[in-house]
Amino acid sequence: MKTKFNIITSTCVPLPLENVDTDQIIPARFLKATTKEGFGENLFRDWRYDKEGNKNYVDFFVTPQNELLKNKYVKNLSREKFALNIFEEELKYQKGQRKELLASAKTLDDSVEEDTKTLEQLKRESEYLVGNELTEKQNDMEAIEKSMGSKEKDAAKARENAAYVQTIIEQVEKNIKAVKNGTYKFNSPVRSVKQDIGE
Repeated sequence: MKTKFNIITSTCVPLPLENVDTDQIIPARFLKATTKEGFGENLFRDWRYDKEGNKNYVDFFVTPQNELLKNKYVKNLSREKFALNIFEEELKYQKGQRKELLASAKTLDDSVEEDTKTLEQLKRESEYLVGNELTEKQNDMEAIEKSMGSKEKDAAKARENAAYVQTIIEQVEKNIKAVKNGTYKFNSPVRSVKQDIGE
């Protein structure tokens, strides 16, 4: 019996290559099966395993389709240096995010402070008004109070997000320290593979 599904949750892995040889997707030697079982294990088999069948390494491939090769050069990096580069870029980005969030919160706080002064002024003015003029002032005050409430919520959310980003910053800093002192746990060893990328 077939079961209908609308959502599939899985890991998405981009493959920045063109014209991939179908024999690389599922090598022909694994197409002799009479059922659909086992294909996942052999997907890109020759890319994922070495000749001895080991798969506990990560390969980095540079291909001619990469437009950046026209203006950039490929660096020969150790996994530690590669990880440090990634973490340092992430740290710089997250610190920038936190700075922007705190600046936004400060801007909103300042705006609320100005609104408070305006509201106090309108209240003083409304003491001497009646009829339509009083109604207009009351409508203005109501609009300002509503705006202040919204700004206060946004400012609080910005500070909450900044606090969360701070936890990310602290974790990245720990990762950097661990890489530098040799205690960082890499998921897999990394090996270098020489590839002919052409001109």
